[in-house]
Amino acid sequence: MVQTRLQCGQSIRGYGCLTTGPGAPEIRLASGEHGQGIANILTQTLALPGLACILAVTVVAGMVYGFAGFGAALVFMPVATVFIPVDMAVAAFAVSALALFMTVVPGAWQQADRRAVLFMIGVATITLPIGLWVLRTSEVTVMRWAVLAVTTGTLIALLKTSA
Repeated sequence: MVQTRLQCGQSIRGYGCLTTGPGAPEIRLASGEHGQGIANILTQTLALPGLACILAVTVVAGMVYGFAGFGAALVFMPVATVFIPVDMAVAAFAVSALALFMTVVPGAWQQADRRAVLFMIGVATITLPIGLWVLRTSEVTVMRWAVLAVTTGTLIALLKTSA
C-alpha cells in the first residue's frame, strides 16, 4: 500500500486536507481500495484537536436553533473557526444543518411566501460561486476576523432591538 502526502489545496479523489497552517495535521490517503482512504480520513478526523469542542458547540447550536428557530450559525461558526478553516467550518455547518432543515421544511413550506423563497434561492444560487471563491482565496486569519466581526455586529443589533 502506497501512501500519498497531501498539502493543502491538493486532493486525491476529491479528498483534501482538513486544516491549514503550521502544525496542522496531515491527511494521508492510501492508494488502493476506496474504503481505505475513507478509513484514514475518519481516523485523522477523530484525532483532530478541538473535535470535542466542535461537537459540543454543534449540540448547543442545534438547541439554539430548536428554541429560537435561527442563530445556529452564530453559535457554531466562531468556535468552529478556531479549530478548522472557515471553508471547512461552513461545509461542516451546512451538513449538520441539513438534518434541521429536513425537520422544518415540510411544515414551513405550507406557510411560506413561496415567491420570496424562490427569489432567495435564485439569488443564493447565483452568488454561491462568489462566496466559495472568497472562502478559497482569502487568508484564513482575515476570514476568522470577518466571521467574528459579523457575529459581534449581529449580536449587538439583536441586543439593541430587544432592549
